[in-house]
Amino acid sequence: MAQRGEEWVLYVDESGDFENDRCSCVVGLVIRDRESAGFENQLRSDIESCLLGVPWPPHMTTLNLASYRVVLCMSREDTPPEVLERCEPAVRVLRSAPADDPVVGAFLKEVDGGTEPSREELEACDGWLKVHAPGAYAQARELADEQRDGLFRVTRGLYEAYGANDVFIAAAAVPGDGTNPDDAYRSCLVALLERILGLLEEPGAPRSIRFRVATRHTNEPRLGRSIPLNAKHIVEAARLARESVQVGTAGGDAAARLVPLELVTTFDRHVKAGVVLADILANQLRFPLGLDRSWESLVADIAPRVKLFPQTNARRWSGVVLPAVAHDARARQWLEEAGPADPAERPRLGRTSPRWAGEQARAWAAVVGKR
Repeated sequence: MAQRGEEWVLYVDESGDFENDRCSCVVGLVIRDRESAGFENQLRSDIESCLLGVPWPPHMTTLNLASYRVVLCMSREDTPPEVLERCEPAVRVLRSAPADDPVVGAFLKEVDGGTEPSREELEACDGWLKVHAPGAYAQARELADEQRDGLFRVTRGLYEAYGANDVFIAAAAVPGDGTNPDDAYRSCLVALLERILGLLEEPGAPRSIRFRVATRHTNEPRLGRSIPLNAKHIVEAARLARESVQVGTAGGDAAARLVPLELVTTFDRHVKAGVVLADILANQLRFPLGLDRSWESLVADIAPRVKLFPQTNARRWSGVVLPAVAHDARARQWLEEAGPADPAERPRLGRTSPRWAGEQARAWAAVVGKR
C-alpha cells in the first residue's frame, strides 16, 4: 500500500550530441526517498571509494579512458600509491617518446601546462599507447575498467537497499535525424519527465518528485544560438510534462508534483552524487538505446550492465511492470495521438526504429486504454 505524501528524488543527466549522433538520451536515476545529508554523504563516499585518485566530480566521458588515469598520476601529488604503480609504466613511456611525436607532444603540452587534455587528445593518447606500449596501456586500462565496474557495485547496492519498484532508471532517447529540429535535448527532457509522471501517478497517493537536472548548453531558436540550460528551461519542461502526461485510469486525485531541488545544477565540485550517477548511467545507456532490438533484449543488456532496471511496477495500481524508457520520435507522437476511440479510427504506429521503441509504446498504450 502506497503511503500518502511520499517523496521521490530524481537525478538527471544526458549523453550524446542531440543534433548529430545516431542516438542521444536523457537519463534519470529515480529513488523513492528524500534527498538528505546522510543519503548524499553515503552515496558520495561509496562513489569515491571506487575511484581512488580521481577528483570530484568524476565524469564518465573521461573515466572511460586509460590515459585519464595517466594524466592524474602526472599532475596530482595526492595520487594513491596503488594507482601510481599501475600508471607509472605509461608515464615513463610518454616521457621518453620522441620530442616531435604529434600525439604525445600535444598531450604533454596540456599536462605540463597545468590543464587537462581534451577528450580528443586523451583518445589519441590511448591509441598511441596501445600501439607503442601495449603492456603499459594494459595496466592503465585494467585500472580504469576496475574502477568503472566498482561504480556499478554502488548501483547494485541501491537496488539491494530499495528494490526494483523503488529505484530504477528512467530515460528518453532520440535519434539525431531532425525529429525535433528546434531543440532535441529539451524535447527529450520533457519526454523523460512525462514518463516518470506516468510511472508514479497512483490513486490516493499524492507524490512529490524532487529533481535535479545537470545543466548543459541547449539550442535557443529565438536567439539563433546555444545557451546554458537555465531556470526558465527547467520550469518550462516540468510544466509541459505535467500538461501532456497521460494519466489513464489513475483518476483525477493522483497528480504527482515535479519540484526542482535547484533550478541550475552545475557539474562542478558541489554537484550531488546522484547527478554523478545519472551521468554514468547515461553514458552506459546511449549505445544500447541506439540499437535496433526488442524491448526484452534491451532490458537483458542494460540490467546486467548497470545493475538497475529500465522498467518498474512503481505504478502499482496497473499491476504490470512498465518500460521506464520513452522514445522521443514517432512512438511518442503515436501515444499522444492514440485516444481511446474506436480501434479502426486510431492511427497506426507503423515501423519505428529501433524495434524497442514501438514495443514500449504498445505496452503503455495497453495500460492507459489505447491499443
